[in-house]
Amino acid sequence: MDLYSKIVAYLKVLLPIAALALLSTLFLISDRIQQAPQIPFGPREIERRIAGQQVTAPYFAGTTKAGHSIMVAAGRALKETETQSTTTEGLEAEIILANGQRITMLAESGTIKPSQNIAVLNGDIRLSTSDNMQLLTNQLEASLDHLNIFAPTKVRGNGNFGQITAGMMRILPETNTNSAQILFTNGVRVLYGPSKEER
Repeated sequence: MDLYSKIVAYLKVLLPIAALALLSTLFLISDRIQQAPQIPFGPREIERRIAGQQVTAPYFAGTTKAGHSIMVAAGRALKETETQSTTTEGLEAEIILANGQRITMLAESGTIKPSQNIAVLNGDIRLSTSDNMQLLTNQLEASLDHLNIFAPTKVRGNGNFGQITAGMMRILPETNTNSAQILFTNGVRVLYGPSKEER
């Protein structure tokens, strides 16, 4: 028997043994793999998801009687059956006034109350306007059918005029115009520092 025939004969024996060894290894590894992966939610979260109606990436858009566009989006929304309200995570709202002005609000969470036609934003809230006003607060109430934004807690921020802090703030439409006015009350402090354009 020549060398080639000997190699072929050995391979006929060794290859099936190697295949059996690989198969046995696969079975050993598969036994260690968890067959039923755990659900990545706690018991309370599962109860909430079962009891409520959850929507991923909800989006709401409408127009007020004055012609202002209102858009609200969130990462997730869950309807609370007891209060008939909707809690949201990662809430983003934008109001485009009839004159083109924009008011944008970003919040960690929020609650939409259809019976009152308002959205309550909570957490670290950032409010910005198209005329370079940047404000921070931790609670906002925004109407969904007309321009009315109310911050009942401390507000701080800056704009073209400088820096400002106040105990409360309200954004309302200006009389007989399509623009908005921001009213600061309850201990207003302004650190005047005009922008380069105003200097």
